[in-house]
Amino acid sequence: MFLFLFFLFLLSCGIKAPPKPLPEPQFQVKRIGSYVYVIGEDIEVKGFEKNGNFWYKKSENYFCFNVKHIKGKSKKVCVPEANFEKPNVVVKEFQESVVIIPLEKGIFRVYRIIKDDLVNPTALKEFQKEIEIPKEYKEFYIGITKVVGKGYESSPKIVKIPPKPYPVPEPPYSGGYILSKGKIVIYWFHKDYENLKGFNIYKNGVKLNKNPAKKTTFTDKIPNEKTVYKITAVNSFGIESKPLEITVYPQEPQKF
Repeated sequence: MFLFLFFLFLLSCGIKAPPKPLPEPQFQVKRIGSYVYVIGEDIEVKGFEKNGNFWYKKSENYFCFNVKHIKGKSKKVCVPEANFEKPNVVVKEFQESVVIIPLEKGIFRVYRIIKDDLVNPTALKEFQKEIEIPKEYKEFYIGITKVVGKGYESSPKIVKIPPKPYPVPEPPYSGGYILSKGKIVIYWFHKDYENLKGFNIYKNGVKLNKNPAKKTTFTDKIPNEKTVYKITAVNSFGIESKPLEITVYPQEPQKF
């Protein structure tokens, strides 16, 4: 009975639960050349710049810093000095891609960067042997690093990836003309009509339209002499196809 009453007394006074421990910061640290990155959520890194979900600082030297959970504890981290030895690789360029071939053993990584700016690199691939990087229609830059240790990579070798050539559209086909009421109607066909920017029309070498025409016909006066019309397809990149030639002779019977 006494124990029961004592328990009730404790409850009336209120029993407080032990305080929860402060949260530890959860993060990853990576050094690429002169740049040090701290990746994590709900953290603060004094002396670093914030960019999205990571913090960064440019420093060539060995240094230490604290990573703090915004509602909890902090942790001290030290990073080694920058490795300035760039990876020894050969770059071979082809029409549609660039192939990177290492001339030394190791693990290498490829990052997409903005020219020579490593503030916000985008990891692409990791490789040990050769790797192929597809080209795009605009030039871009990659940085190639060699893994030196855990979270520690060499300075990057910067490579500019030149643009690949724009595709050339198929030319128009099955062209001809119809004579009607003193006019001539030039016509043609194209299998990819819906995806084209349009067509350019030339008359004896002179371009007749300012902007690509979406129609597949063109009306003109009936010529009094031999006239050559050339029709080219224009794709979304503004690239012209080879021309379809339609030759018109005076008083020649109409073609179908």
